[in-house]
Amino acid sequence: MVPTTIREAMEVALEHHRGGRASEAEAIYRQVLRQQPDNADALHLLGVIAAEARRHDAAAELIARALAIAPAHAEYWLDLGRSLANLGRIEQAVGALQKAVEREPGNAAMRSELGAALTQGGWLEQGIEQLHKSLELNAASADTWTNLARALMDQGQIEEAASAIRRALQLRPDEARWSTLLLLLNYHPDYDAEAIAREQRNWEQQFLRPRVRVFSHESHDRTAGRRLRIGYVGDFRHHPAAYALAPILAARNREQFEIFCYGDSIEPDSVTEQFTRLSDHWRSSGEMNNEQLAQAIVADRIDILVDVIAHAASGQLGHARMVAFAMKPAPVQVSYGAFPGSTGLSAIDYRITDAYVDPPGESEQFCVEELVRISSFWCYPIDADDLKVAEAPFVRKGYVTFGSLNTPMKITPPVIELWSKVLSAAPNSKLRLLVQDAGGKSAYFAEQFARRGVGSDRLEMVGRRLRREYLQGYREIDVALDPLPYNGHMTSCDALWMGVPVVTLRGRTSVGRGGVSLLSNLGMTDLIADTPEEYVAIASRLAADPARVAELRAGLRQRMKASVICDADTLTREIEDSYRQMWTKWCAKI
Repeated sequence: MVPTTIREAMEVALEHHRGGRASEAEAIYRQVLRQQPDNADALHLLGVIAAEARRHDAAAELIARALAIAPAHAEYWLDLGRSLANLGRIEQAVGALQKAVEREPGNAAMRSELGAALTQGGWLEQGIEQLHKSLELNAASADTWTNLARALMDQGQIEEAASAIRRALQLRPDEARWSTLLLLLNYHPDYDAEAIAREQRNWEQQFLRPRVRVFSHESHDRTAGRRLRIGYVGDFRHHPAAYALAPILAARNREQFEIFCYGDSIEPDSVTEQFTRLSDHWRSSGEMNNEQLAQAIVADRIDILVDVIAHAASGQLGHARMVAFAMKPAPVQVSYGAFPGSTGLSAIDYRITDAYVDPPGESEQFCVEELVRISSFWCYPIDADDLKVAEAPFVRKGYVTFGSLNTPMKITPPVIELWSKVLSAAPNSKLRLLVQDAGGKSAYFAEQFARRGVGSDRLEMVGRRLRREYLQGYREIDVALDPLPYNGHMTSCDALWMGVPVVTLRGRTSVGRGGVSLLSNLGMTDLIADTPEEYVAIASRLAADPARVAELRAGLRQRMKASVICDADTLTREIEDSYRQMWTKWCAKI
């Protein structure tokens, strides 16, 4: 039936919209607006279609126009807030969502979105409060339990976060929630490699494998010695995984390897621009779903596909690409760079690591991938050589400053317990922490340390900063304390580059042996502890020996430069040799 009135046209458009026929709905909404430019519903729903297509700039502009006409609509404010949050305009998003809640205080979904935005902006206490209020109104919301899990992770409350995400999975299992759980378990102090592998098997066998189709590669060119097409899937923005991959791409053998980068980000930055230059072919995949991404990879005839996201380890929780990799869009698939641990996905054939992170004979039984070991898992980019190593801060402060600029997700109760013992053993010391909270102050962490006898006068908290300012923050730290069970990785590289020695505790999982890898490659194994007691002893000895700390600080930059950690040429050749061997092995399969 052809609609004859605006109302009928809107009803037909809504039917299309609800039925997933967005293009048909959009055409009618635009037709309505040509006849009635101030139709707020048509503007709003056009904005919703744009948001569903992840075109959040357009969505925010359209919905703002709708609100200028009808500012009382709480749903409009909700959708505006969502798009602004996706654009990273968090303060504006919070303002919009607060207006939505003011208009409908009993709406659980609106409180949930407000809680998520507050958390994203660093207002953790307020965010968690809103999320709990939302659950009081509707305890059956998987989205709210997921939002709560992510907020709790930002406070290092990993056990509570795991319970929340499991509740979300019970209500509505999906890829993003599973990836969040599997990432989270690497931070959980009670999970060893066997327990994590068990969860990964459950995920793949019960959730993932029954839901995906697998591409065939029977017609793929099996010429062993030809130039290979290597595809990298990642969120190529300001993040450690991107920093470490950039020098590898810059040093590649261009005659032997053709590089495709699938940039899985919506909002590009200067790092994104760097990768567009480093790659031979750039694909913006952020708006592609998993099926579309897999189809694009098949169309590009990729020989070896490399995952540098894993379970959203590159920064965006819940934005993993495991479903796309499970479809096997390339004949050979590899995990490298996201984090040193198994993905749990058997469709990924290899994982690039090193012998310190994954000691031979120790990790294989917990990995579905075949382990390929190179000299160092980390390739540190020497892009901040103009930032000089400053004098040790104890010289001007009169006390030793321990520090960690790792994500607060790693500051779990056992870590707080261990670091409190370090401070107790070194009375003339303070601890500098990075926190997620806006303003660089966390009542939660202050309370946790106070319970263990560490007063607020011994804590120095700082908020997140841009990379250069963050690196300068190491000028305020004498000795870095490595967290556990998930060590600092690129963060520890940064500390060492800025002249700050790192004390680490050998862990039970791959992610817990990052410090062992870095310090072993630097010849600094005396800073590796095998027990918590030894960790406290090493840290307190350093605090009592400022002369040694100063000596280490003066030589660490050069030690880093002379190590394989900063030798992009060597590491790139090792990776490329590995790629060639993987490819030759696949070509020989019948």
